[in-house]
Amino acid sequence: MLEQQIKEQREKIKQKEDQLKSKKDQLSQMQEDYKKKISDLNAQYEEQIKKKESLEREMEAYKKQLKEIEEQYPKQIEDLKQQINETRKMTEEYEKRNEKLNDEIKILKAKKESNN
Repeated sequence: MLEQQIKEQREKIKQKEDQLKSKKDQLSQMQEDYKKKISDLNAQYEEQIKKKESLEREMEAYKKQLKEIEEQYPKQIEDLKQQINETRKMTEEYEKRNEKLNDEIKILKAKKESNN
């Protein structure tokens, strides 16, 4: 009788160890998935920053060009102002996307930390 109880307890311990190993494996996989997602989001974020900087340089070039043209070519003023506005809108869209990516990174980091 005692040997049977010991055997049952050992089987329960083995099952619990197997469950624990499975949970540890799942946690490790989740951590790897979060690391990859964070890495991907960071790469996207860096790309968006580069695009934003490029758009800002482009906008500055348009502003300079506009100032020069205002003195010489009044008809071209409206076209350049429209281009500047479009560039400004694109820059704002990239800024919003960058903020969203930052928020996603923060959420993923918080999830990762809560899983540890």
